[in-house]
Amino acid sequence: NHGHDVDKVEYGQRAAVNLIGVHHTEIERGHELLTPGYLEPSKLLTVELSVLENSPWPIRHRSRQRLYIGTQEIMVAVLLLADEDAEPGSTVTAQLLCATPAVAAAGQPFVIRAESPLITIGGGRVLQPVARKLRRRAGQPQASADTLGNLINGNAQQRAGAAIYHFNASAWTDMQLCRDAQLEPEEVADLVDRLRADGTLIDLQVSAQRQLRTHKDAFAEWQQRINEVLRQLHASSPLAAGFSRQDISAAMRSEKDKALAIALIDALVTRKALIAEDALVALPGAAPQLSKKQKAMRDAILQSYRSAGIQPPDADKVVDAPVKDVRKMLELCVAQGHLVHLGAGFYLSSEAEAQVRGKVTDAINGTEGLTTSEIRESLGTSRKYVIPIVEYLDRVGVTKRVGDKRVLVKSD
Repeated sequence: NHGHDVDKVEYGQRAAVNLIGVHHTEIERGHELLTPGYLEPSKLLTVELSVLENSPWPIRHRSRQRLYIGTQEIMVAVLLLADEDAEPGSTVTAQLLCATPAVAAAGQPFVIRAESPLITIGGGRVLQPVARKLRRRAGQPQASADTLGNLINGNAQQRAGAAIYHFNASAWTDMQLCRDAQLEPEEVADLVDRLRADGTLIDLQVSAQRQLRTHKDAFAEWQQRINEVLRQLHASSPLAAGFSRQDISAAMRSEKDKALAIALIDALVTRKALIAEDALVALPGAAPQLSKKQKAMRDAILQSYRSAGIQPPDADKVVDAPVKDVRKMLELCVAQGHLVHLGAGFYLSSEAEAQVRGKVTDAINGTEGLTTSEIRESLGTSRKYVIPIVEYLDRVGVTKRVGDKRVLVKSD
C-alpha cells in the first residue's frame, strides 16, 4: 500500500496485490477479490436510487443509464418499482437490469450517469446484489415492500430476515446471507437461531437430499396460492372429496418446482391448514356438495353394495344413471371410506372388505398357504370375484403370492 508491505487493506484503499497462479491477462477491470462463495455475478440488482436535485430530468421506468459500481461501468435499464417517474431530488426503490453481470454486495454505493450526454444524475446503494424480478408496487406483495425497507433501515436481525424472504425458494449459504444482509460471518449462526426461535424462519424438507430454509411470509404467500388453486379445483369438481398432490402442483402453473409444491402441501397438512384422506388433499370444510338427486344416487349405490356382500354388482350398472355420473359417485364413496376399490371395476363395501380380510386371514392361518381355488371355497364365492379379491389383498400387504399359493404377510 503506497510502497509499504501491509497485512491487510481496507475498503477504499489502493493496493498492489501479488496473486499467485493467476496470469495478468486473466484479470480485467471490474474483477473483485473475495472469499469463495461470497460474491456472485448477477444481471439484476435491487437498489435504493436517489436522483440528484440538479438532475436536468427525471429517471423514467425502463430508461437506459450508465451504472458505475466498484470499478465497473455497465449499461443498465432502470426498472422502477413505483408507478411514477423518479423525479429530481427523490429517493426510490428500483431494479437495475445490467447488460453484463455486475458483482456487488448489499450496501455497496454506486453512481448513475446518463447514457448521453455523460453527466451524473444520481446514485445510491445496493439492496440485493443477486435479485429476482419484482413486480411494480401495485401488484407486489406487501411483505416484499416491507422487507425491502428492512434491508435499508433494519437492524441485523431484520436485515437477515428480509434477505431470507427474498431468497424465496432458493437454498442459501451463510456467506450469501452475509452478502445480502451486511453481516459478519460470526453473526450468522446466532441470528439464524433467533429467527428460527421466533418463527420467522421455517425449515421445509423438500426431499431426502434437499432442505429449504424459508421466511414465514414467503411460506404464507405459497399457502395463499395453494388455497386459491384448491378453491378453483373444488368449484370445478364439486363431487370430489379432494385432489392428489400431483394434481394440485400441476394446477399451480406459476410454480415450476413440483417437488417444492408437494413439500408445501405436506407442510400445510401437518399444520392442519389442509386436510388429507389417503392420497387426497382438500380445504378444511370443503365437503362434496351433493344435490338431492345425487344424495339419492349415493344412498342407492351404497345399499346395493352392502346388500351384495362379497359378490358385488357390476359397477357401471349398479344404478340406472349415466356411466360417467356413476363412476364419479363411486370415486366419492371410496374417498369417503364407504367403498373399497379392488381394481378392474370391482368395489366392495367397507364392511364386506373387512369380512374378506378376516375370512382369508383365518383360512390361511396355520397352513403353508392356500391356492386361489381354496380361498374361493373359504369365501364361498366364484372365480369372477376371488381373482380381484386376492390381487387386492396382495397389493395392500395382507397376503403375498408364493408359487401358486397365497401366504400371510408377517407384520413387524
